[in-house]
Amino acid sequence: MSPQPHPETFPKILVTLRKARGLSQKALAISAGMDQSYVAGLENGRRPPPRDRQIARLAQALQASQEEHARLLEAKTAALLARVSAEAGGPHRDMLAQLIMIASRLSATDLAILDRVAGAMCSSSNISTCEERHMSP
Repeated sequence: MSPQPHPETFPKILVTLRKARGLSQKALAISAGMDQSYVAGLENGRRPPPRDRQIARLAQALQASQEEHARLLEAKTAALLARVSAEAGGPHRDMLAQLIMIASRLSATDLAILDRVAGAMCSSSNISTCEERHMSP
């Protein structure tokens, strides 16, 4: 059996694209309307991949092709799924992974609604540490 290839990580793709364009972190941050420390955090993995809107701003600032933009989005989803695999257990892991896939494509308004519903579900359940179980994409 040959080993499965590891998907590219969001930080690696972002750094590769930025350097291929000859941009500094500061230049990318300014062009994308972000703080340089935020871009640095994305590149070094200290920050999780951002929401799709921020990824679109980065892709535009990088003048990324549709394929490169899609790679960034796929890497973000892979990171979220890895987090589910690491943190979730039991019979609901697959459902959580599907929810992450769906939530990663929702608008900010829809995510706010989902957040309110999740909060209501937590408060009506007997989960004492609901905040620990609540994951935002």
